[in-house]
Amino acid sequence: MTLSKDQIAAMMKGAPPIGEMQELEPGIRRILAPNPSPMTYWGTNTYVVGEGRVAVIDPGPADPVHLRAILNGLAPGETVSYILVTHAHLDHSPLARPLAEATGAPVLAFGDALAGRSQVMCALVEGGLRSGGEGVDAGFAPDICLADGEAVAGDGWRLTALWTPGHFANHLCFALEDALFTADRQPPVFCLGGRAVYRRSCDGLGQFAGFTAGWRPDRLHGIVPQAGRAQRPDLLPRPWRPGL
Repeated sequence: MTLSKDQIAAMMKGAPPIGEMQELEPGIRRILAPNPSPMTYWGTNTYVVGEGRVAVIDPGPADPVHLRAILNGLAPGETVSYILVTHAHLDHSPLARPLAEATGAPVLAFGDALAGRSQVMCALVEGGLRSGGEGVDAGFAPDICLADGEAVAGDGWRLTALWTPGHFANHLCFALEDALFTADRQPPVFCLGGRAVYRRSCDGLGQFAGFTAGWRPDRLHGIVPQAGRAQRPDLLPRPWRPGL
């Protein structure tokens, strides 16, 4: 689906500035990639966690402009210690390798683009089933594979990987104290990891400390918990989009 210039302009109303590092709260910054589309809406959110030696979550699409924006958006003297990828779709993972080459930081993820697929879904893919409109980053391969529940830590921060197959079989969420980086985690129509595995991941997400009191959606690819009426984690909304 191709949008006209007027449609893109209307869609981008209210969007944060593309390519500008913004502090959401102490220790969490966001920079919007220049890839708005019907699938990505305003664009992919790249997050920077910590200060000094930081972690980057979802570098985004293979765009040298976005790479420069990430590097230029760091504070003087800051270095990237880890590059975390939620899943191997073309709007989230391809810039991980160029960022790693530029910074020397390792790339961490659940696994390559095939990791986590159930036998049933492998058979369906072999039979011709294709992924969604984002496209698969087929060549993606992390330097380090993260197991479900495994943590990565730096100065003043600790991120816990939560395997949440559904949108994609190698999909991870990352928990940071009372914040949760959800990427594209959502109830799937077809679950590449298998629906039973997906349901178990919902149970695990709901049992994770601090994430059972209700949810406030963060604009695109992220939600953070807040006090309020509890929701079943398997009924969590898709990444929230204004007007949808």
